[in-house]
Amino acid sequence: MIDRRLLGEIDWILLGLLLLNSALGCLMIYSASSQRPGSPYLRQAAFILVSLVGLFLAFSLDYKILVAYSPYLYFLGLLVLAGLLLGGRLVAGTKSWIRLASFGLQPSELMRVFVILLLARFFAEFRRPYLSAGMLLASGGAVGLPMILIVVQPDLGTAASYLPLLLAVFVLAGLNRRQVVALLILALVLGVVGWRFFLTGYQKNRLVTLMLPGHDPRGAGYQIQQSKIAIGSGGLFGKGFKQGSQSQLNFLPARHTDFIFSVLGEEFGFVGVMVVVLSFFLLLLRV
Repeated sequence: MIDRRLLGEIDWILLGLLLLNSALGCLMIYSASSQRPGSPYLRQAAFILVSLVGLFLAFSLDYKILVAYSPYLYFLGLLVLAGLLLGGRLVAGTKSWIRLASFGLQPSELMRVFVILLLARFFAEFRRPYLSAGMLLASGGAVGLPMILIVVQPDLGTAASYLPLLLAVFVLAGLNRRQVVALLILALVLGVVGWRFFLTGYQKNRLVTLMLPGHDPRGAGYQIQQSKIAIGSGGLFGKGFKQGSQSQLNFLPARHTDFIFSVLGEEFGFVGVMVVVLSFFLLLLRV
């Protein structure tokens, strides 16, 4: 089952780039959380170490085994997501987290991996030039079921991250012109129906803010406005490590999580931002 020879095939340059970006992330979390109780950067470092162990275990395990058991993993994931809706605890307005001691686990993130494995199994033997209607419905349902459970949590952002998986599979499997048109019409209809009947006011505000970030600068758009101020105030070289006024004086919400990039721009400026962007570019290029 486990072939340790696979460990010799590790791309050490790729792994080095991953560790470099992880170290930069810890550094910025340390700066952004210096005025907060606790040590989020130590937790982040612990997650990186645990992830490295998981990475090497994954390398030594034949992926075909995971693909073979993907239906069981998929249904287990569905049960966990459904269980969260029934007995989960509200965290930041959603039932999307499982608390394990001092750590939190978000099953919807792991479910994304299970969906990828299941789709890989679906299409492993698919050899037709174009995607059949049956396969389109089956793969769409495989992605749609967890998406619905995640939307109900409600976690619209994570649910939306499942769509690129489905679109990538459709493109690789081959779509004909009629299927493309049908999917576009379906997406339009679902968008209108979802906006009218299913999205909450909070979710609608998030979407409107995405398209029009300046429409409510003291309400839904406050975080975006503060993040732009932080990035702009960094100038060319930034204000210096742990010297950002927006982040250190608590003007920037969620500064050590969602808006960590703003902390980077404020403290290290355009030059620092470009260094980090280049690091991520090299990572993607290596992939």
